Amino acid sequence: MVKRPVAERTSYTLTELLSRPATEIPQLVEGLLPTQGMAMLAGASDTGKSSILRQLGLAIALGDSTFLGFKINAVHRRAICVSTEDGDGAVGPILKRQLAGQHIAPECSDRLRFEFDPEGLTTRLDQMLTEQPADLVVIDAFGDLYEGNLNASNEVRGFLNKYQALAVRHNCLILFMHHTGKRTEEREPSKNNLLGSQGLEAKMRVVFELRPDPIDPDLRHLCILKGNYLPREAKSQSYALHFDENLLFHNTGARAAFGDLIKGPAESEEEREMWEQALQMQLNGFPLSKITTQLSPIAQGLGMKPPSRSTVDRRLKVMQRTVSPSQTIGVETVKREMAAA
Repeated sequence: MVKRPVAERTSYTLTELLSRPATEIPQLVEGLLPTQGMAMLAGASDTGKSSILRQLGLAIALGDSTFLGFKINAVHRRAICVSTEDGDGAVGPILKRQLAGQHIAPECSDRLRFEFDPEGLTTRLDQMLTEQPADLVVIDAFGDLYEGNLNASNEVRGFLNKYQALAVRHNCLILFMHHTGKRTEEREPSKNNLLGSQGLEAKMRVVFELRPDPIDPDLRHLCILKGNYLPREAKSQSYALHFDENLLFHNTGARAAFGDLIKGPAESEEEREMWEQALQMQLNGFPLSKITTQLSPIAQGLGMKPPSRSTVDRRLKVMQRTVSPSQTIGVETVKREMAAA
């Protein structure tokens, strides 16, 4: 029989709280995730949400010092991934891709556990965490566990209270995967894009949206929509991530304003001509700042929002991958190459 933990203490005096040595909120991943509580990653289908959550679990279990360049402060170096969308037959091959070329020590591989049965989940998680404490529990996906009215705030909060109690009891982070609503890619990243009531995001310490780049198909943007204890600059722009063929994410170091991530309507011939001119300027050695400056009045004349420097940079990098690397390429050649791409 599993030994139950001693009931948690819930009452402290001001003197007791002030006497604690910590001066900052503990963070599991510095600048991204707290050590304790609940968090949520949301996004549209086929953006790589499950992949990035598995990658985080692997980083913790394998004892990596960082995740996407952010420092990991794991205590137990253990994680649990609850998968309701993919069974063990699918997760196994995916993990082999994500771990391609890596040597995994046996003691490390046992630190990451996968759970595929959602029945009685909170009870079994309580037992697992009692027997082997973990830093992280991933729930993939929230919608498969919650059977109530997603728009009823009181029902959602009641459901989440069980997981919040687990997080407090075992001093761990529970990270849910969730979905955004239809056509939300036509709006800026926002916590209002999550499916369901406001009560869902209100219970979370941190909320992220993972969004495809509207220009570069190999980029994803990790957007912090809510972070109670994160600095404002962390929430003002996305973190641009390269999503590779092994389903791994890499921080490019670039960031983008949320307004640059809106998926717009199909491009007109005039807009396409503008970007072809921008590419020709780049091939002729013009600095990015000058290209951006010259595009702004052209874009305004076409009724477009002037593109930011980060948008111009991403767009030109994608266009360069579709044309000849010749430095003497002309605009007409660019048009032919792009039409054939």
